[in-house]
Amino acid sequence: QVIPNPSDGRVNLIVNCNTCEDAVIKIYNSLGEMILDEKRSINNLQFDLSAYNKGLYLFEVRAGQNLKAIRVVIE
Repeated sequence: QVIPNPSDGRVNLIVNCNTCEDAVIKIYNSLGEMILDEKRSINNLQFDLSAYNKGLYLFEVRAGQNLKAIRVVIE
């Protein structure tokens, strides 16, 4: 889950995985270009996309065996 959505560019990602310590986060813009590819602790999933253009972004989150894609609108 990403909150708030829509956002001004600052978002928090909430990962529900009791057995996971880390998550791999990939963020893509509306053109399909990857703008971020990081491994982070699931306790520190805050992102600031305010420097990027407004529009639709795709968060791809892999935690343990789980993979989820979340659309986020930056206004």
